[in-house]
Amino acid sequence: MGLVSDSAVWTAVSTGDFSQRDFGQKRQILRLWGGANDLNPTQRMFGILIVMILAMLAFGLLLSGIEALTLLRS
Repeated sequence: MGLVSDSAVWTAVSTGDFSQRDFGQKRQILRLWGGANDLNPTQRMFGILIVMILAMLAFGLLLSGIEALTLLRS
C-alpha cells in the first residue's frame, strides 16, 4: 500500500477532484451520514429492518431495566 503525498491530497481537496484519487480508503459498507445515495431497494429495506430490530431490542432493554428497578424497590 503506497502512501500519498501531502501535495496530492491538498490538490485533490482544493480542486475537488477525487475521481482519479485513491487514498487507500476502502468503500464503507454502511455510511450513516454523507456520501452518495446509491443503495438499491433491497439494501435499503435490509437497513431499515436492522434499524427496527435494534430499536426494538433497545426498547426491550429499557423496559426490563425499569421492571428490575421496580422489583428492587418493592
